[in-house]
Amino acid sequence: MAVAQIAVMVSRSPGVSLVSAGAVAAGLLSAAHLASGQFFSALVWADRQVGWIEVVEESQRNNLLPVGVTTAVLGGVYLAWVLFKRRGTGTA
Repeated sequence: MAVAQIAVMVSRSPGVSLVSAGAVAAGLLSAAHLASGQFFSALVWADRQVGWIEVVEESQRNNLLPVGVTTAVLGGVYLAWVLFKRRGTGTA
């Protein structure tokens, strides 16, 4: 749902073209795949830096977070931002 809005913002055109929406969707999905693949490794790195808290075990470092979870979280954050931004304007 956010792809069309982001494509309009990026392309600065009055409508949504199929090419710009496809390019934005591919970019967002690739970024979510990269982020979900590195999630547990980042937690292990943070655990090493802090030292006194065990966030994730070393054996779980190679686990992967599903891409759908990552896209759902990022989409929810984006939706909350859009709703908060438009709260006082009276537009839908």
